[in-house]
Amino acid sequence: MDHIITIVGVGGFVLAISLAIITFSVQIGRWMEKRKSHDKGIGTLKSDVQILKSDVKRMDSKLNTIDSTLVGLASAVNMLLSKAGFGKEITISESPIKLSKVGKAISDNVKAEEIIKDQMYRLRPMFESISNSYDIQEKAMELGESIYNEVDDDVKDNIKKEVYRTGLLLLQAFPIFSILLRDAIMEEQGDKGRVVYCLLIAKPHNPVALNH
Repeated sequence: MDHIITIVGVGGFVLAISLAIITFSVQIGRWMEKRKSHDKGIGTLKSDVQILKSDVKRMDSKLNTIDSTLVGLASAVNMLLSKAGFGKEITISESPIKLSKVGKAISDNVKAEEIIKDQMYRLRPMFESISNSYDIQEKAMELGESIYNEVDDDVKDNIKKEVYRTGLLLLQAFPIFSILLRDAIMEEQGDKGRVVYCLLIAKPHNPVALNH
């Protein structure tokens, strides 16, 4: 009788172990399925992140293009405004573009040349890869407003007062800094930047578009 009880006890223990193993295996299987689903989700997420990065890069490229276009438009508008002074034009359309008498007077009164000299340390590197005189002028035109933005508030007030006294808009004064910067860069670059420029200024004055 004891022998039978022992066999039954052992059988029950084995059965319990077997059930535990089966239960554990089922749990392992479920866990593996969840892991596969989780890994698949991570893979999908990584793919989505890569797509998002690609979209962001394309968006950055488009924004850079738009920004470059806006900068070009802004400098063009400023140059047009500098010629629309109704007898008080800031620049004259000669070869190359020069400051008018009004522009020179404002430049002298606000000490524009000193402003350019003070900022050359930050402006000079922007022209290191540019040697064509036209490109130098274009780059300088883009920087006219930023030169104004970098000066102290009291200098800004002085510039505003001078522009107001002359009867012009502040935007019309930005090309003053641009032209002075262009000339300073060409002078620093020597023959490299001044070959075309010197040929231009050696010609007789010849307005190309607008009379002054």
